[in-house]
Amino acid sequence: DPVEYKIVATPAFTFQANYFPQFSLAMLHLPGAQNVPLGSLTISSNRVQCDCRTVKELAILADFDHLDLAGREGGGGTEFGDLVFKKEFYSSSVCVMENGEEVRLKKFARNWLEVTETEIKCTNPEERRQRLNSKKVIKSDIKTTENNKMAVLADKPHSEKVKEDKNENAKQFSDHSSKVLAKMA
Repeated sequence: DPVEYKIVATPAFTFQANYFPQFSLAMLHLPGAQNVPLGSLTISSNRVQCDCRTVKELAILADFDHLDLAGREGGGGTEFGDLVFKKEFYSSSVCVMENGEEVRLKKFARNWLEVTETEIKCTNPEERRQRLNSKKVIKSDIKTTENNKMAVLADKPHSEKVKEDKNENAKQFSDHSSKVLAKMA
């Protein structure tokens, strides 16, 4: 005889105020979470250590899942309820820095994870910013002088650049006007 069960209450699951001094994505593998209706799932105020290597797999699964990278970690074969649970954990959790400061887990991961054409890797955001800034020279900050030498204007205050551009434009307009008037006379 099959056993019949009567549902007397909707299942609910609350996962809040947990602290993970050492985090791993495997800790969030809770098969029962997929059986809980989404409206009865409460996830908030969870904390993990801010360590890019340990949150990388969760971030790739929850935040970078739209990227199609070869050899991408995470996601394969994840049940919908399990995926929702992990995404909600990722979105609602904070991470604790070495100095005790707390920052949103999503913000931390987006700052520390660098997306390249082939991979997502952990990089220090300050070092990455310096590396990118040293390689990038904005075209509007380069001006060709009469000697065809490149002069970088980025070192000058913006107001000086504007004054120089206005003076140069006024001079060009004046020269052009003089030529037009000379032709008319």
